[in-house]
Amino acid sequence: MHSLRRTAYYYGSRINMISPWYVRTKILTDDDFDAVEKAGVQLATTEDAGQCLLRILSDGSINGRSLFISARKWAPRGYIDLDLDEYPGNDLLEEIQADQVKFAPVEAGLFV
Repeated sequence: MHSLRRTAYYYGSRINMISPWYVRTKILTDDDFDAVEKAGVQLATTEDAGQCLLRILSDGSINGRSLFISARKWAPRGYIDLDLDEYPGNDLLEEIQADQVKFAPVEAGLFV
């Protein structure tokens, strides 16, 4: 993405990336998502994912960005731009990464 964004723009294409958090879809069963929520992980919504996509599609100035679909506790709109100017330090990333492994803690190994 980072390589293409600098050249594809000159040919009329924009390159962006959407990085989703846990979003309740049909990829996993409801029981799987319920277990993730029971572990204390807040899910993002499909509506927020749609809004993120519409933001990219409707704003031609967005190019070479990575937008993160997130739980509302991290972003009031349900998504944030992961560019460094969006968060001043790494505290947010550390919080997101800690939540990411709540259901499957590192000390438990790969299989829970």
